[in-house]
Amino acid sequence: GRCRGLRVSDGIDPRRFRAVLGRLPTAVAVVTGQPAGADPVGMTIGSVFVADPADGTVGFLPGRSSGAWQALQGAGSFCVNLLSTDDVDLSARFAAPGDRFEGVGWTPGITGAPRLDGVLAWMECRTESVRPVGDHDLVLGRIVHAELVTDTVPLVFCSGAYGAVLAHAGERRGPMA
Repeated sequence: GRCRGLRVSDGIDPRRFRAVLGRLPTAVAVVTGQPAGADPVGMTIGSVFVADPADGTVGFLPGRSSGAWQALQGAGSFCVNLLSTDDVDLSARFAAPGDRFEGVGWTPGITGAPRLDGVLAWMECRTESVRPVGDHDLVLGRIVHAELVTDTVPLVFCSGAYGAVLAHAGERRGPMA
């Protein structure tokens, strides 16, 4: 995350704020889409969240200047491909320039958005809303189909590095068990 808008006059030290935010773990996903008449588009995202589990709404925050996001915006739908610890290379591929789909297995979902082979899970969504938030867009989508693909450990990003959750999804530990 960028913290360019923070000023010392706001009472917040930008370096300290970045250090705190860097310790916030995020799930790693590749958001894909199939714009009409165009090649499939995908981008690595570390800001996927559940907005409202009761109505199946999820969201993410792509950078407004992202070329992948600009291409994906008009598709009207997207697929959140949740990555596992086995998918570090996939995360790097969809964060780098070039043909991100070359050599990557995928199938079109019911919305046409690519479902990547072998990922932890995917959620196909119809775009509900897009609104600006700073230099990013807040994208909300309603899940129309979802599936757990593999029973592996989710990939997270924290403190500038990839990581994993301590307990496997089948093992319940801690106060939220």
